[in-house]
Formats: sequence, structure tokens, C-alpha cells
Amino acid sequence: MPWNRLLIAVALLALSCTRMPTAPRSQVVVYGTILGPSGEPVRAVVLFYPRDAALSPSENIARAGTDAQGAYSLQMVSGFYELRIPAPRDGWLGHASLVKVSPDHRRIDYEFHGFRVSGRLLDPTGNVVPNGEVIATAESPDQSSAGEYFSEGAYSFLLPRGTYSFACRGAEFYSPFTPTTVHSVSIASDTTLDIHLVGFPIEGTVLGMDGAPVESATVDAYPARTHTDASGRYLLYAPAGPHAMRCFPPQWEILPRLEVVSFSGPTTVDFNFMGLVHWTGTVRRADNGESLPICYVLASVLGPDNRDALNLASATGDFNLYLSPNLSYELQVYTSADLQQAPIYDSIFRATADTTFDLRVTPPPDP
Repeated sequence: MPWNRLLIAVALLALSCTRMPTAPRSQVVVYGTILGPSGEPVRAVVLFYPRDAALSPSENIARAGTDAQGAYSLQMVSGFYELRIPAPRDGWLGHASLVKVSPDHRRIDYEFHGFRVSGRLLDPTGNVVPNGEVIATAESPDQSSAGEYFSEGAYSFLLPRGTYSFACRGAEFYSPFTPTTVHSVSIASDTTLDIHLVGFPIEGTVLGMDGAPVESATVDAYPARTHTDASGRYLLYAPAGPHAMRCFPPQWEILPRLEVVSFSGPTTVDFNFMGLVHWTGTVRRADNGESLPICYVLASVLGPDNRDALNLASATGDFNLYLSPNLSYELQVYTSADLQQAPIYDSIFRATADTTFDLRVTPPPDP
């Protein structure tokens, strides 16, 4: 075969092996209706997340809302998507599934349905928790969740047949109860399920630097936390085991107390703030010695302790801090309450005795 014919044959063979460009995906108008357990229309949000490798990486999440008749429609590219319908009402389970969108598969409906699951949230002593939150999560690959806040001591869910975990907690930020999760609850019919928060009672008294009871101190065995009453008493509940309990007095300039305890039953843990080291002093400008007013002085315990004392210096630059003795602290000065900015003073000292400081700083230039 002449060489020119051989080269042409090789070129034609190469062209025959070259992958042809993929044809554009067709545009499809997807529509459907979202209904409630009695066939009533539901106001909901419908989301389609691209889950097809052939779709463009820039393909956006498709989103639509239903109208008063529960109907929705939107234009999409053909392919596979993860359909998500967030729970439109408290106590309903959100939906997630893989769906195919194509010219012959354009209608996608969904009906919220299930069994009525209801009960009470009880504290470790058996009393009803009046304000709380219960979240039911399907123990399945999609892990759909339904959540409900309640204020009358009872919760209610609409859950399809399946196995669920129930995560429960008190609703207040200062809740004396440790969140509890109950796993592997099978739901195959209407069910009454009372859930008990777990933990042993931990109580005690908080005394101030003068030995008097401290009101409104915060005590935590994280994540359980509570306040002291007028007599300095507190009560919270925590599961057995080791805990790093902390007590925060109402005054930020006093270093919180830390007690590492381990218990397997009801326990008393007292805190007192007597015997603290007093650091006082004045913040002054390094250039002329004048006091620097309205700055923030921070003393942080070195290491993974995560405790600090903070004081806003007075109009004359004076500050006061009360610290646990025989610990090392990083002493810093800031020009504002934004402690993420760079400090204008930073040094390390050990608290061995009451100390008066004369801190010379160079404030940043005026903007």
C-alpha cells in the first residue's frame, strides 16, 4: 500500500475511535402535588439536588414552592436528582429520595403520611419537662428528621413506618438537664412514647470572695447548665462519669472556678471564690504616661484550661482582676470588646500574690 494511503487509513481509524461530543440534556418541566395525610394540599418547598455525573458541575439546585393547591412546577435538565422536601410542619418527617427526571418521567408527587407518635418528655425524677425539644431521625441512609418544640409538656409526630432515634433536651439555654438520645425505636403503628432524660442530681452551694452566698452564678456540667438562687444553691443533672464542672460568677473580672469530679450517683459539688489573688493596676500610654481609658484587660489561664477574667478599665485606666493562685496567665489589653483583634499589650505572669501593675502600651493610631 502506498504510504499516502496508509496515512489516510490510520487517520480515519483514529477519527472512528474519537468520542463524539455528548448531546445536550433535554429540558423538562417537572410538576407535581404535595399533600398531607388526609389528602389536603400542603404549602412546602421542593428541592432537587443534582446527583448525576453527566450533569454539568455548575448545575444549580432546582427549587420550587407549592401553591394553595399544593402544586408546583419548574424547568430542569434531565438526569438523576436527590429530591428533598423539608418538613412543612412541626412534627412531620422531611422527605428525601433519589428520582429520575426525563421527558417520560415529569410528574413527581408526594404525600406526607405515617403513624401518630406522641408522648411526654420527663426529667430524671419523672416530672414533666414543660418546655423542650424532641427530634426524631430516621435510622436510614437519608436520615430524614422531624423536630418539635413544645411548651405544654407533650410532643407529637407523624412518622412513616421505620426505625428512629429520638434526641431530646430542655428548650432553654440554661437547661439543668443533659440532652438524651433514645436509639432504635421501631414505629409500625400509632405509638405512645414517654422519654426520660437521664442523669443524677448534682447540687451544691456557691460562696463569694467574702464567704456569702452568690446569686445568679452559672454552674455547668456541660451541656447541662443552671443558675444559683438567692441562697447560692443550684441543682442540675448529669450522667455518671468524669466531668469538668465550672462555676461562672456574675462579675466577669472574677476567674471562673473549675472542679474536676467523677460520680456514679447523686453528688454534692460546692464552689467558693475565697482566697483569690487580686491583680490591679493602670493602663498607660507608653509615649507620655497618661492613663488609657475604656480599654479591656484580659487574663487567660495558660494551657487547655479555657478560663479567663475580663475587666473594662475605668475612665482613668484602672482595672481589677481576681484570679486563682499559683497559675500562669496571659495578660492582654485590647482597645475594644472585639477580642479577635490584635492586643496592644501581651505578656505572661504567674499569680503568686496580690500584684499592682503599671502597663505601658502603644495604642493604634486614630483612623
